[in-house]
Amino acid sequence: MKKCNQSIRCKLTVWYVLLFTVILLVIDVFSYSFHVCGHYDDIDNDLVNAASQSLSSLSSNTYNPFYNQVSGRFQVIIRYFQKNGDLLTSGQSQQQLPNVNPIFAQQHPMGPAFDFLAGITPPIEKPIRMSGGTFYTVEFEHTRWRIYTVPVTLKNTQYYIETITSLAYVDDAVGIFRLALLGVSLFGLTAALIGGYFIAKITLKPIAAVINTISAIGSSHDLSQRLQIPLPSDEIGKLIITFNDMLFSLQQAEIVQQRFIADASHELRAPVTVIKANLDLIQRYEIMDPHELSEIFSAINKEADHMNSLVADLLLLARADAHTQLDMAEVHLDELILETMQVANNISHQHTFLLDQFEIITIPGNTEKLRQMMLNIVSNAIKYTPPGGEIRVKLTKVAATVVISVSDTGIGISAEDLPYIFDRFYRADPSRSRSVEGTGLGLTIVRWIVEQHRGAIEVESELGIGTCFTITLPLK
Repeated sequence: MKKCNQSIRCKLTVWYVLLFTVILLVIDVFSYSFHVCGHYDDIDNDLVNAASQSLSSLSSNTYNPFYNQVSGRFQVIIRYFQKNGDLLTSGQSQQQLPNVNPIFAQQHPMGPAFDFLAGITPPIEKPIRMSGGTFYTVEFEHTRWRIYTVPVTLKNTQYYIETITSLAYVDDAVGIFRLALLGVSLFGLTAALIGGYFIAKITLKPIAAVINTISAIGSSHDLSQRLQIPLPSDEIGKLIITFNDMLFSLQQAEIVQQRFIADASHELRAPVTVIKANLDLIQRYEIMDPHELSEIFSAINKEADHMNSLVADLLLLARADAHTQLDMAEVHLDELILETMQVANNISHQHTFLLDQFEIITIPGNTEKLRQMMLNIVSNAIKYTPPGGEIRVKLTKVAATVVISVSDTGIGISAEDLPYIFDRFYRADPSRSRSVEGTGLGLTIVRWIVEQHRGAIEVESELGIGTCFTITLPLK
């Protein structure tokens, strides 16, 4: 039972049956009300018509004023009473009829003969009545009788006309109708319960396949598996498509992670190997030439610096992966770029640095990270531009944005490598990965800084001609 309470199939079945029950209940109540009201209203109309016909006959002196019996859709018996309520005559033996004083019936009128459930809906046609006429219902010898009493005056004498009929036939028919409604309703609920369960089972069948596949993926850790898409147009099909897309994203993330670990291990292993080899050399030769010893220590220091830069970059990217937000303040971008150009001149005296266009611009940002962004791009241009080449920087306003452009006359990047230059540890020419200084994370950090400032970065490059980085940042 607990398992069924947690099952979507059972919950859907219960909700389906509850909804069907409410709809069926409303239909049953309205059907019962209209059907029952119609029958009992017909009886009341027959009683009123019989009294009206009897009064017309009495008024024209063509009918015995003390005896009348009318047969319509129901057998109606007419009785006449004096002003004091004494019976004058009847069309049937008094032993077979209930004895109700017309004065009492006039003083204690009753409502419709049907039950309260049948009176929920308003009547389609209200029963007709004569002036002063009242209805009364009484039970006599286990049978209900419906009585209509109306006072009349003939030749200055007051009488009461009473029309009466048995409700046995209608009561029996209503009882049978009640049982029929109950039987049909129970059959409908049973069919809804069984049908709803199997419909839910068929509808949720693809989910069972999803669960099995997910379990298999969890056991095997194989993200290359995919779910079959039986019905791509329905909600479950869309769920499976979304799940497959998620598996693809996870698979790609795992591939990137594995490549990142492998590249990081390679980048860290190389300087460690150099350091260890130099230390082994010192240990092997206790007495060494001071010049050679100085070169060994210089190589060790260089590799240690490289490891320190690599670890710092990895730490920065780890914070980026953790969605760390930068502290923003007002940044004088023009001053920052001038500082970057001065640093670049100190780094390399073999390149020409030019400011093509330059404007005084202030934007909201993080000064330290924007400085790092510019240094990474300019340093990258220095590394891949042969001595004697030019590096140009532009700073301009375009509408509500600021555009920074850094172009060089370097070796350029091939079209095949261009989409991957922002990936971690990616180098367009792997054979030069150690000949060119750097951690392989500079452009990855640049892209993260640009994104943190709600900007965009684009790259255009052509082999043998040069590369141009264009950064667009919002002014506000």
